[in-house]
Amino acid sequence: LAQLPLLSLIGALPPEAALQLFLCALLERKIVLVSQQLSRLTAAAEALTSLLWPLRWQGVYIPILPGLLSEVFHSPVPYLIGVRTADYDAAERADPPMLPPDLVVCQLDEGTVAGADGFGVERLPALPPHALQAALEAMHAAGSASAAPLFDDAAFPARALGAQSAAEAAAA
Repeated sequence: LAQLPLLSLIGALPPEAALQLFLCALLERKIVLVSQQLSRLTAAAEALTSLLWPLRWQGVYIPILPGLLSEVFHSPVPYLIGVRTADYDAAERADPPMLPPDLVVCQLDEGTVAGADGFGVERLPALPPHALQAALEAMHAAGSASAAPLFDDAAFPARALGAQSAAEAAAA
């Protein structure tokens, strides 16, 4: 995980929102990532699917949805879709509505995660242990810095012991 560009997602969202989005992905919800930058959409979608490892996203996966294909939002299966802000706004204003009520919307430019039409993410299961949230807060604070040292310290604390033992063995 340390070599993946996770900051495209974790740096864009506060830790609480990143955890909520991760839980939505685990629950196979209909997820839409919204941003003005196409590169941010693709990177965030890839980061979210990478966080699921060793599980795999089994639903529909469209990192960038063209605006003309907004009917895909009515799909009855779970999906992870990236869409430009202008196309999302057009789908939101459409009559009849283009967005289903059970949609989870992640506004990457604003750093928010919300359920469309009142199904708030507060109804999701409780968050993971505080150690994970602390690691996400450290990564979020790092911003554009490399995530490798944070993962080494938080996720693999025994790695430092292994490096120390290897150095002692080389010296002997």
